[in-house]
Amino acid sequence: SIKESLASKVYIFQINNSKWYIESARGNPPCATRGSAFTTNGDKMIFNFGGYCGHGLCFYNDLHQLDSDTIIWSMENPKSSDSLAPMKKQDCGMVYYQNPTTGVAGLCVVGGAGIDSSSKKGWKYTNEVHFFDLNEGTWSKCGVKGNGPPPCSGFSFHAFKEDKAILFGGRSEKAILNDIYFLNLEEWSWHKIAKPLGSPWPNGRESHAFGYCDQFLTVVGGLNNDDVMMEDAWILNTDSMEWKEMALPSENSSRVNATAILHQTKSKDLQLILYGGSKYVRGTDQNQQPMLSHTFIAIFDTVIDGHKKIVPSVWYDLSPMGLQVKRLNDTVNQLKAQMNSDIMEPHGGSERYRDLLMKSPELDDVFPLMTKLSSSWHDIGGRLRVP
Repeated sequence: SIKESLASKVYIFQINNSKWYIESARGNPPCATRGSAFTTNGDKMIFNFGGYCGHGLCFYNDLHQLDSDTIIWSMENPKSSDSLAPMKKQDCGMVYYQNPTTGVAGLCVVGGAGIDSSSKKGWKYTNEVHFFDLNEGTWSKCGVKGNGPPPCSGFSFHAFKEDKAILFGGRSEKAILNDIYFLNLEEWSWHKIAKPLGSPWPNGRESHAFGYCDQFLTVVGGLNNDDVMMEDAWILNTDSMEWKEMALPSENSSRVNATAILHQTKSKDLQLILYGGSKYVRGTDQNQQPMLSHTFIAIFDTVIDGHKKIVPSVWYDLSPMGLQVKRLNDTVNQLKAQMNSDIMEPHGGSERYRDLLMKSPELDDVFPLMTKLSSSWHDIGGRLRVP
């Protein structure tokens, strides 16, 4: 079907060279839905659960997995009773967990919003917790203790350290949330974090971008209680539970339903990669929201004592045009450094070229510069993808 064909293309972003690749997937892919939950086992398997089809009350509770080595999709056929499975829903959370004592590996699915035949509107929020045993192929309902979140959806949910998951934000029946909860996956218990008085704390939101790495957690954008798009970004040090606000690079970095990845480079720096999502326009149908393809990356500095600064030192726009401008900036900076070398002294009109190098670069400046740099034509033109 058309919906399945959309998931038959897998887009891969190589962080080390900032390039996208497309792979054709085989097997049994999921239908193209929005609000589905994704997670990985930390190795090669990527899992997809649920989602909303885009019309009526067409929700899903199917579970698929993608082998990222072979690019083959497969669908799980649970051996357990349907009554033990999660409800058909969207905007839930899912994490992978393997119990270190028993060795049981599986997927924990939390919350969301989905079908409720007893409700007049036909759907409801939930805070149910389920576990899918990947070895046995069975669903089970988890009786979770402690002070957990209310029924809600649109929150962020991520594996945290060895045996926990962290949940932030979301929308409930009554309000937009900005609380933090930890779920202990070994003991199946919730723990709510108390907000310190007088300390910075992000406002409530749903459908925000969320990344976690090391002890740091990032939150970007989302919708507030009035369905207005948030134009802020925050980073949380989970060791000290201190939030700090980050500066955004441009209006394009503020978005709804985007994907965020926070990872550590070989040099021990942190990088935040922000991709996709939409510019939410209040009163516009979700199917008509302006979609974004810009990818931004934030590079975080590292302090001498090993503790990372909690502000990005630089943002890069990794869209095709953004990359061209960045590479052009890099090239011009290199040319400036060679300003007085022989190769940089064109025959006649030297001031014109010197002016080109000193101004803010534009793509139209590339050709006159390269006509005087024939030895670097292939290198510069190739990097800028200029014919």
